[in-house]
Amino acid sequence: MKRKIIVLLFLVSLCLLGCDKIKDNIKNVVDNPQIKESIPLMEFGEYKDFIIDDVMSLSIIKYTVAGRNEEKISDKEIQEIYNKLSKIKVSNTTDSSCEDNTTIYRFMMKDGTSVSFEFECDWLVVNNERYEIEK
Repeated sequence: MKRKIIVLLFLVSLCLLGCDKIKDNIKNVVDNPQIKESIPLMEFGEYKDFIIDDVMSLSIIKYTVAGRNEEKISDKEIQEIYNKLSKIKVSNTTDSSCEDNTTIYRFMMKDGTSVSFEFECDWLVVNNERYEIEK
């Protein structure tokens, strides 16, 4: 009889552990929702209000193993770079990261503010959150 009770308690504890795992998985999905479809970069988050006609200048800042490099972009090339950025699609968040390949496109606006697009390896970085992208 004691043996049956021990086996029964063992089975109940296994079920409870399984329920905790399921609950954790559900919580993770709720806390970190995944984007169902990829979203064009210019429709994503803070970039929705970005207007290319309000841009005064553009700097491209690159961080690599060799260090920091900044390049000022001419008026003609600003539109070309904007067009390339607007073709990018953003999808799910990712935990992936890298430290030796970051490119920041910093658009200086006519009102004195700036809008930056930061890419770390193959991910978009927004507010320290990384997103998968499709080019």
